[in-house]
Formats: sequence, structure tokens, C-alpha cells
Amino acid sequence: MDAPRRPFRRLAAALTALAALAGCSAGDAGGGASAAAPPGASTTPPPSLTPATTWYVSLGDSLAAGYQPGTGDDPATGYAGRLADRLREREPGLRLQAFGCSGETARSLRAGGVCLYARGSQLAQAESFLSAHRGRVRLVTIDIGANDVLRCTGGGPADRRACVDDVLPPLRSDVAGALRRLRAAAPGVQVVGMTYYDPLLATWLLGPQLRPFARQSARLMARTNAVLARVYRAAGAQVADVAATFGTGRTGLVDSPRGRVPRDVATVCRLTWMCSRTDIHANDAGYRHIAATFAAVVHDRATSRATG
Repeated sequence: MDAPRRPFRRLAAALTALAALAGCSAGDAGGGASAAAPPGASTTPPPSLTPATTWYVSLGDSLAAGYQPGTGDDPATGYAGRLADRLREREPGLRLQAFGCSGETARSLRAGGVCLYARGSQLAQAESFLSAHRGRVRLVTIDIGANDVLRCTGGGPADRRACVDDVLPPLRSDVAGALRRLRAAAPGVQVVGMTYYDPLLATWLLGPQLRPFARQSARLMARTNAVLARVYRAAGAQVADVAATFGTGRTGLVDSPRGRVPRDVATVCRLTWMCSRTDIHANDAGYRHIAATFAAVVHDRATSRATG
């Protein structure tokens, strides 16, 4: 797969420059699935389908794929696998079908071109699975859009605002279109989409000259999250507000291993790899945190059985 299309590669040059100010390397940023490891496979051995078997289907980018630096993609240990484990405590027959693709954008989710799928795109592959398993699907989750907006890191403040202004309308349209197709393929099934934490808050640590950049990144991510939340709710989906549970925007100073820092900066350092390896992805604690955010809005099986 082309390196520029892998997760957040567009950010790598900017992170290299930022990290250089702190004397560290951004070489670990980006990451992604191996081209030899096609997405869309179940994280458990294929079970024999029985009436007791139900499915949780996850779609999205490198967070849905469970990417971590040094190990690559692993949905089982990312938020999708952890959420499936929690749901399986109440529903032992539940299986995870993970379609996440590192580097996916809202447009490529629908059109393909980043990861290889037999049906041509992640969305089409998921539609095929959902249609084939109607009546057995318990839940669909999706996270998409971060790769669309994280390319807006270059230039000055006005350039970044203008870039996000250009990105948000097609992002809104692409996500809304994807949700319509998921709804048609899985009528009555609960769909939950997520908002994003802001990994670039970590640039606050690189000195006073970059603190305005960190704060603008939080404002631009908040705009993006507001658009995503409106689109999800308009489609009848629930929202797992990861931005809120990561405390984005909580700027009161707290003690941390890096001194007195804003609370949201400390949280990003604690739940992602940004402050230790200059990598924007969640760490183990972060994926558990995201899974818990999803779990809080997932219906209990007793009140919301898969239909279709």
C-alpha cells in the first residue's frame, strides 16, 4: 500500500519537525497494516453458524484496526476486540467481524483504494457481510474522518482553518452516505459512531511557540467532531463521545510526569503514544478507554435484539 495513504502519513513530516524541537524522533508515527494482511477477517476461527451466534461488525480507520506502533494492526486488542469481550460477557455467542483499514478516509471507505477488499471497498465488504447475516447482527460501530482532517496541519492558522473548511462538507456527505448504506444492509441494527480525541494536543509540551498550534488543533477537531455527531444522530445512530471521555478542552493545569500541564494534554499523554513515541494512536489503556465509551451507549441485548 502506498506510504502516503497509510494512517496519518500526511502528518509524518509535520511531526518530524515538531519532535525535532524536543530532540526526539517522529519516525514511529504513521504505522499501518501490512499489505500482506488483508482486512475484513474475523478475529476468531470461523464458527459454525447456529441460531445462538450473533455478530458485532466494526468499520473504520487504524483505530478500528487496533493499530499500535511496533505490533501493527490487531482488532482483537484494539477497542473493537475489547468491546466485543465486554459484550460477550452477556452474550457468549457474539463474534467480532473487523473490517477496519489503516489509512482509511471517509471517501476511501466508500470508494476503496487503501486496503484490498474482494468487494472493492470496506463499505461494500461490510454491506455484503451484513446482508448475508441479517437477523444475526448485534451491533455495528464505525470511526472515520480523522485521516481526512489531520492532513490540515501545514501552514499558518488561517491555512489550517481554510483546509478544514474545505474538508468538512465532503466528509459530512461521505459519512452520511455510508450510514445510509449500512442502514439498508442492516435494518434495525444498532449503529454507533465515535468522535475523536486530539493527539496533536501533545505539541503543547514542545514549548510556548507551539501551544497556539495545540489549542487550534483542539478547536478544529471539535468542529470536526460536531459535524460527525450531527451526521450520526441524523442517521439514527448513537454517538460514542471519545473526545469527551478523553477530556478534550479541559485546560486546567494538573500534575503529570511532565510537570504541570493542561488536563487534556496529560490525558493524551496517558492514553496514546504521542508523548512517548510521537505516534497518534491509542495505547492499551487508550483502547480500553475507547471501548468503555462505546460500551456506555450500546443497548443491552434484552432491550435491543438484532433484527432484519
